[in-house]
Amino acid sequence: MPHHNQLLLFIFSMTLPFFSPAQSTGCISGNCMDGMGTYLFSDKAEYTGEWVNGQRTGVGCYDWADGSYYLGYFKSGILEGNGIYLGNDKDKTTYVGIFHDGKYSESRDFGTSGCLIGSCYEGAGIYLWTNNDIYVGEWHNGNRSGYGRFDWADGSFYTGYFKDGLLDGRGYYTKEDGTIMDGYFQQNKFIGSTSSDYSQTSQSTGNATAQNYSYVTYDDVCSILQQVIKSYSGDFYDIKGRKRDLLILENWESTVSLKGSIESGLFASLDDEDIPSFWYNDLYTFTDVKQALDKYDEVVSDFKNCPNYCCTFTQYTSSTPNEKYTTTFESSTIKSGYSSDYNDMQVIFELTYSENTKEWGLELEVQNKRGY
Repeated sequence: MPHHNQLLLFIFSMTLPFFSPAQSTGCISGNCMDGMGTYLFSDKAEYTGEWVNGQRTGVGCYDWADGSYYLGYFKSGILEGNGIYLGNDKDKTTYVGIFHDGKYSESRDFGTSGCLIGSCYEGAGIYLWTNNDIYVGEWHNGNRSGYGRFDWADGSFYTGYFKDGLLDGRGYYTKEDGTIMDGYFQQNKFIGSTSSDYSQTSQSTGNATAQNYSYVTYDDVCSILQQVIKSYSGDFYDIKGRKRDLLILENWESTVSLKGSIESGLFASLDDEDIPSFWYNDLYTFTDVKQALDKYDEVVSDFKNCPNYCCTFTQYTSSTPNEKYTTTFESSTIKSGYSSDYNDMQVIFELTYSENTKEWGLELEVQNKRGY
């Protein structure tokens, strides 16, 4: 199919490793259980795309360590459905069409630009522009929104989160000249890294406060907890923002929160004041107890129906009527491939009445069983 030559040559040129060679193996970005994420294998192969129950299922891009590539559909970790394979052997073996049970089955024409594979309006899809930029990832209302990978024709590439077609959220960007930006983006602008340089970068943003640039907001409980739980096993490093000192405990701003919530942050344990062990997000306040209890029940139910990212949970509830209502989800069984650190994790929903303000406050917490 000679009209595919330009497409195939470009895909060969754009496939580059996303992360630094020092990056550890495993799920290095996104959600590699039920969602979109990037996984680096021990043999240096790499996959970015959809996951279901911890297996490559849906639209994605797989890069073998030998330089061969596949873009298209997977099912339970196997090439299955529409796809494009480009081998890095001496003959540059190329297959464009339908794959079945991991093998090329029949030829199919996907065109030379536009939405090549999947859904590029709502869902996950692969889109090639006429200038040879290419995107593999999530779409919402026809815009790149969610997690994905974008490769520019000049050799630059980005993997991470998008919003309304713009780089927005946690991501990793490498320019053609080798310049690396690893951290948080907002409307295509790099805000800061997750290292100690993060707060310095944030504080140098003119009239904007550091906190304005700290937050990546999520629309639902499942999405926010996906990020927090993923970061839990790394001492919340990926969501740790500007440091603030309290009298006893070390306190940091959190870089993630639920959209429309009041405040989020991190506290250290008394055992080690340099490592946060407690994340909180003050969600809402209510003056009406019925509204407060309805919202409390709603967010607890939402979490119970979330994809099970790392563990199975045992649920505990307690209440003191007209004072406090608490639901605790304590990790019980850790899924294969996840750190034993999750054995100590709790997810807590707490609704508390304040006599001072005469309001009910709803808070979401993730911490170890020792608290802070």
